[in-house]
Amino acid sequence: MNKTLLQIKNLTKSFGGLVAVNDLSFSVEEKSIHALIGPNGSGKTTTLNMIAGELIPDSGSVLYQDQDLVKSKPHLISRMGLSRTFQNIRLFSGMTALENIMIGIHRNYPSHIVDFIVNISKAKKEELIIKEKAIEILNFLGLYRIKDEKVENLAYGNQKVLELGRALISNPKLILLDEPAAGLNPSERADFVNLLKQINNNGITLLLIEHNMDVVMDISNTITVLNFGKKIAEAGPKEIQNDDSVIDAYLGSSYRKKKEQGEVDA
Repeated sequence: MNKTLLQIKNLTKSFGGLVAVNDLSFSVEEKSIHALIGPNGSGKTTTLNMIAGELIPDSGSVLYQDQDLVKSKPHLISRMGLSRTFQNIRLFSGMTALENIMIGIHRNYPSHIVDFIVNISKAKKEELIIKEKAIEILNFLGLYRIKDEKVENLAYGNQKVLELGRALISNPKLILLDEPAAGLNPSERADFVNLLKQINNNGITLLLIEHNMDVVMDISNTITVLNFGKKIAEAGPKEIQNDDSVIDAYLGSSYRKKKEQGEVDA
């Protein structure tokens, strides 16, 4: 049995008078794929932002490898082996695909501007190591052919995959994915899901927010469902598909009808 890699305990976050996340607790097992789903405004992205250190919770704890991340800076969390992608792609449009991947690992290397002045050989050696690693990632993603293309010239689907590559280059143990399949056509989505499966098979844990239920039900080991900031269900895909509270709060009457007509696997 896999051990717990990430444990969320009684996490709460309010914005003014609005409670975005309300006493939320769940655990993510090492080497698993864990999905966080629910209606818009249910607190999913707020939860990811608290895990990544971009928001400080009002109360509760975020235990990653038994260490509380609350109040830790995002760059320090990244060095601990936790990476992320964003709902809105955050790439540098004027830089090449290769350069964008390389940026994802620079924070984990000690050299800085002083090294380029007093220890050029050390800095160049590290730069070469980073470049080789970035090319390795691009090959894995099937993007080597566009390594020298500027991001602004790339198709949206390639940009999505590229952002995943930037998260991969720092050798993470856990990747947080905020709607990774959003905006992809069915063919691109299928290819992206296969990439996520390969990444997980390599021992990397994934925690994702996703609205495409075909993706969620295909790859998730465990699904946590939020509504109005609270957890309303948590189980495997089969159980979640048949949970009336989840259908009522999120999947909707059309999903219920498809299930009754046998169009959804039960």
